[in-house]
Amino acid sequence: MTRREWYNWEGVLTPEQIERLERGESVASATVAEVSTSDLTIGNVSVNVAALTVNNKPVAIGKGVQWSVSGQVDGRTYTMRVTATTDSSPARVLVRDVQAECV
Repeated sequence: MTRREWYNWEGVLTPEQIERLERGESVASATVAEVSTSDLTIGNVSVNVAALTVNNKPVAIGKGVQWSVSGQVDGRTYTMRVTATTDSSPARVLVRDVQAECV
């Protein structure tokens, strides 16, 4: 299958996009699920293990969620639900819906 270009074909969520993380808090684990169709195959979901730059903003280690996507269809908009569990005690569960359009 040919990879289509999305504005966000490989997803990355920063702390501001998930929900503001507390000082000293990191993402311990994460899941990503499609909620709008069953077209997508979502894989490689992980908490970032290296510092990243997303939209010219730094994302420190453990502060973002990354994933890859395949199976998208041109002209469709998809919604993916990112669920991140923090390393705080007690742990918090942060949920964010992300939309991506396949162009």
